[in-house]
Amino acid sequence: MTNLQMIETLCGLCEEQSRLIRAMALRLGELGDTALRDEIRKADERYRQIVGSDEQPDAPPRGR
Repeated sequence: MTNLQMIETLCGLCEEQSRLIRAMALRLGELGDTALRDEIRKADERYRQIVGSDEQPDAPPRGR
């Protein structure tokens, strides 16, 4: 696995974890538990700033 492939795989894992955390926050909210709502929102905002919501990897150089 190349470094780029590893980074792409890790980004995919982060996206999956982010979706799961948001789903868990929704479920907790349905139960009336809002203690972690702000922390989850802040972590989600930070994730989106770092990874971006529509970023695509650069195309590989031609001839390789």
